[in-house]
Amino acid sequence: MNGSTDEGPPAANKNAGTQTILRIVDILGLTASQGAQGASTAAIADRLGLSRATAHRMVKALRDAELLRRDPVDGRLRIGRLVWELGLGAVMEIEDGLALRPTVDAVARRTGHTAYLLARHGLDSVCIYRAEGRSVLRAIPVEPGQRRALGLGTGGVAMLSAYDPSEIARIVRARREAFDSIPGLTEERVIALAMAAKPDGLVVSHANFLPGVTGIGLLVPCRPNDPRFAVTIAAPSASLTAQDEQRVRKVLRSEVLRE
Repeated sequence: MNGSTDEGPPAANKNAGTQTILRIVDILGLTASQGAQGASTAAIADRLGLSRATAHRMVKALRDAELLRRDPVDGRLRIGRLVWELGLGAVMEIEDGLALRPTVDAVARRTGHTAYLLARHGLDSVCIYRAEGRSVLRAIPVEPGQRRALGLGTGGVAMLSAYDPSEIARIVRARREAFDSIPGLTEERVIALAMAAKPDGLVVSHANFLPGVTGIGLLVPCRPNDPRFAVTIAAPSASLTAQDEQRVRKVLRSEVLRE
């Protein structure tokens, strides 16, 4: 025996295995980022630079493992049951964030608008909790579990503002593809919003990220260059007067900063 196998060189197999794992992570991340809208196999292939055959094969394997599920009504792909089950083991990692849920509930109750709790994960922000407001007119820009680039949305900008200016620019450049996908939004605009929020971590966005929607967000106090959470509200711009905005700002400061 010469010790050879039909499996190829060990280094090549290792690299191929790593690439497959990274592709799986990308597919799950992309699907999660679409929230309730879901994703399609074609969109996954196009966004991740995969052939349709490769995307179809990987999606099928992820569905078989219940990491993805296909909606029987609209055919869209969404995060599967196993991801939720595995996530239960990571609850302790966001325990501090879960402790902020009463704060988010209070913001929604006092303002009447839907309120959100966002957590930073690397260069992304993830919605980990949402409290419904009583207002008849609502805006739902993000769903619980949905992941977006840090700086995309008022909560993301609020967390981005905690970084040094050079780091803000680096993060925005690293995620430029996400910002370029929003009509009229530029890297320069995101950086400007983050810099304007640096004094107090407060961000007000008038339709910067979603047409007709105003968002107001506040950074949860943190160490320099280590943002962890932000609390935000979103509402149809037509339903918010200047006086309403001032009231929301006061409520956020009262509940988040205990001022």
